[in-house]
Amino acid sequence: MKQITKIFVLLLAFSANALFAQAEFADFEKNAKVELISVNKKMFQMMANVKSDPGDKETQAYNQLIKKLDLLKSYETTDSSVSGQLQSAAQKYVTNNKLVELMKVSEGGLNATYYVNQSATRTNINELLMVSKQSSKNTVMLIKGNFSLDELSALTKKMNISAIPTN
Repeated sequence: MKQITKIFVLLLAFSANALFAQAEFADFEKNAKVELISVNKKMFQMMANVKSDPGDKETQAYNQLIKKLDLLKSYETTDSSVSGQLQSAAQKYVTNNKLVELMKVSEGGLNATYYVNQSATRTNINELLMVSKQSSKNTVMLIKGNFSLDELSALTKKMNISAIPTN
């Protein structure tokens, strides 16, 4: 009985953490001044099943990665007041989820900071948060799954996502 109670408490703790994590950005999903891209695990599974050329190595790498992703959310705005709120929400998310800074990029007017969860290994990442600013455009992107940075470069090339390191 004690084991069942422990398992139940752990499940509640993890569920509450997941709901809380999404709450920091919930208001931006309804904001007309924010462009939102939200892709869930079911969509990634469907995308991985699309027929592709088996000889195309880049596409094969992309398909392998998307099988490992659970969530991708991107929030983008050019509104200055919303930008400040989005940056604050991102910093709150970093603190509440105990993310650590992976790296910073500053070039050609782009300033981007990348954070990962502490359970990430040397090669794999379970959660990546990118916070970037380029002129008046502010972007926050959250990616969850079990992937490496090398694999992530395949996704960024295919989806034409800037500010994520590619090889």
